[in-house]
Amino acid sequence: MPPPPVAVTGIGTVTAAGVGHAAFWSSLVADHDGPTPGPMADFDPSPWFRPNEARRTDPYLQYAVAAAALALDDAGAPALVPERSGVVMGNVYGAAGSLEAQREV
Repeated sequence: MPPPPVAVTGIGTVTAAGVGHAAFWSSLVADHDGPTPGPMADFDPSPWFRPNEARRTDPYLQYAVAAAALALDDAGAPALVPERSGVVMGNVYGAAGSLEAQREV
């Protein structure tokens, strides 16, 4: 009998309010008026992408990869079986800018 399915969950936040759940939470509880300003001009993709990859990769994809890596770290970096692993991601705007640019090509 196969073992029952298991969900290993972690939190990976990449937002204008902060990268990582500690920075995100600190921004949420900070004493300031209004929402956190965006865009994420201070995001550094270098922990997840080489410089040439970062130049060619849509920022929203960079955020997704960073969030997935942070979530895995938060989950304790479990050993994964690729065929039985997945990521659930949500965003509001996606890569609309890149899609629009490609329409002109």
